[in-house]
Amino acid sequence: MPYDRGKVRTHASMFWNKPCEDGLMVCNDRIVSVQEERLLFKAPTADWDAVFDSPPGLSVEFLYFVNRRDRTNRKQTDVGGVAGPPRGHRLDDCTHYAGECLRKGGASIPWDAETPHLVKRLRGLGDVKTLAELADSDTAKRVMATGMMKEGDVIAYFWSGDYQHMAVRVGSSGITCHTHCRFGDDWNLVPGSQCTFLHFGNDVGNSDDSLIRPFAQAMHGWWVVRGGAGLRFYYFLDDGRVRLSDSAPSTQTPPPPLADNPGYWFRTGSTLLLFWAKGGVLPEFAATGSPEKFTGTLGDLTKLHLTS
Repeated sequence: MPYDRGKVRTHASMFWNKPCEDGLMVCNDRIVSVQEERLLFKAPTADWDAVFDSPPGLSVEFLYFVNRRDRTNRKQTDVGGVAGPPRGHRLDDCTHYAGECLRKGGASIPWDAETPHLVKRLRGLGDVKTLAELADSDTAKRVMATGMMKEGDVIAYFWSGDYQHMAVRVGSSGITCHTHCRFGDDWNLVPGSQCTFLHFGNDVGNSDDSLIRPFAQAMHGWWVVRGGAGLRFYYFLDDGRVRLSDSAPSTQTPPPPLADNPGYWFRTGSTLLLFWAKGGVLPEFAATGSPEKFTGTLGDLTKLHLTS
């Protein structure tokens, strides 16, 4: 089933600053039901909207119930912020929200509230391409600058030894997430963190296909980069994957794939983009007058003609 990026955005635009459609909120100590909070604070659905907001002068978020007839009439709950006596549940809802948005787009993932788990599940989907794994700040900016991270794609943020946060791409270069609630904000949320970029390759409209299929026949096979770093050899598959070898090939047989470091290629106009999960995006190659030669900062990329 093709991934529908428009449905992801539509759902996100409706729920980015309120509890998810399933009526649950993931907190540090347990999963909290919005309905339970309504009963506790005497805020029936007919009269009160549930939203996330911050108290005046504070940056922490809480669940509020806002009266539909008088928006100044607000009830602040103890879901959110810093947990404290007599009861309190600190919001940690980013992965829950991201997963719900992705499922609305057709992603085949189960309900999950743990960011490391959802990252692993997404990377296991056949139509998800890891454009960069644990990219540093400079590499992350280069990945985003290519424009290949589309609406509905996922950025996972890693610090303190594990994935701690997750956001979904919306707009031209923004993201949406819970805890804290954002929609259209800049993607670079956590200075010093590393980012993993997950791109859905089978979407409605076949956006990746248009960057691969017209060039697949010309790109298929072995290529060599000749530059200051010596010779490097690439094998381009006609489905958008690319493999790397440090050894010169003697036949057209492709090298074995690297399971932990997949590579992908895209042709955007006259530019050839290469991505490696472990290395992020390489310097771009520009087309020349010959369909069998590109030029870039790494050197010239030239097609090799070998016997089978």
